[in-house]
Amino acid sequence: MIHFLLRMLPGYLGILIRKYIYSRYFHHKKFVIPENVTIIGLKNIEIGNNFRTCPNTKMFSTNGKLKIGNNVFFNYDCFISADGSQIVIGDNCLFGNNVTVYGVNHNYADRCRLISEQGYENKPVIIGNDVWVGAGAIILPGVTIGNKSVIAAGAIVTKDVPDFAVAAGVPARVIKERGTSM
Repeated sequence: MIHFLLRMLPGYLGILIRKYIYSRYFHHKKFVIPENVTIIGLKNIEIGNNFRTCPNTKMFSTNGKLKIGNNVFFNYDCFISADGSQIVIGDNCLFGNNVTVYGVNHNYADRCRLISEQGYENKPVIIGNDVWVGAGAIILPGVTIGNKSVIAAGAIVTKDVPDFAVAAGVPARVIKERGTSM
């Protein structure tokens, strides 16, 4: 109930109150969390300095671990779910609006059982330093994205992406190296 009220406080006063309360929890003051940001599982979440997010971002880690590095920015409507798994986001990362990162997926191998009865598979997601994830991208469980990589808008990342790579498409594949022309 307190978290609900805390996340709904509007305007600059709400930002100041959230900053005061979260700074005591995270032991630093350099972040901006506006109204309507959902953070579930605070005890399992680490947030680095200079973290900024826009409204409607949702971060979940009730029985997993979410670690966010320094100087990370989440644009509007990002969804990060580390429930049952581990998600690590490096320093200096940018996330476009509507980016989704999952650390858990449904099991579905048994044809004789309902999917809803087969449980979950938890796999870590590692996102390196200086990574830009474009708007609407989806990062699935078990993926590692290398340092200084770019994930194009709308990409669905199902496999590892190496350092300095630019990955695009559904499913995402490396289309070039960062800093080179097509």
